Amino acid sequence: MPQKDRIIRLCDAAPKEHKQDEFFSIDPSTYPTILANRDGKGIYSVYFTVVHEKYHLYIYDTFKSFINTGSDSDDDWIRNQDESAGWGDVKTFWLNSDTYKIGEYLELDDKHEFGDQEIRCMRAVYNLTGEDINKNVFPEKDWANPGCQSKELWGRPPETTP
Repeated sequence: MPQKDRIIRLCDAAPKEHKQDEFFSIDPSTYPTILANRDGKGIYSVYFTVVHEKYHLYIYDTFKSFINTGSDSDDDWIRNQDESAGWGDVKTFWLNSDTYKIGEYLELDDKHEFGDQEIRCMRAVYNLTGEDINKNVFPEKDWANPGCQSKELWGRPPETTP
């Protein structure tokens, strides 16, 4: 939890394959269809997971001063005015903490707790550029087996770029 520390704890699911581009849509007349996530596995998936989790910390750091002020009606740590204005490249409804039903999609126990955060974090990963990825992922140093250099490739080989 961001209130306790700044450590991102990864589990064994981090290097598993990320799903390819995912579309989320509810009511296109009010909320646009959102394209989120990225295709990746191995060290690329780990990088995408870290970017996603760091964006949760960014949301917390940005809005922690507003948590108890009453300007966050759905308790998702995103201010009402920022939800409706499309903060984080996503427009959400300030009275629904899971506008795009991400909690249902991810089969979370508490389906409504972090949905509007999740879609923004997924979008942060989707918005990464090839330059961002190449600057932070080093397939030539991937020692995992399977990995980017192993006989059974898991991720992209070192000479390719996203």
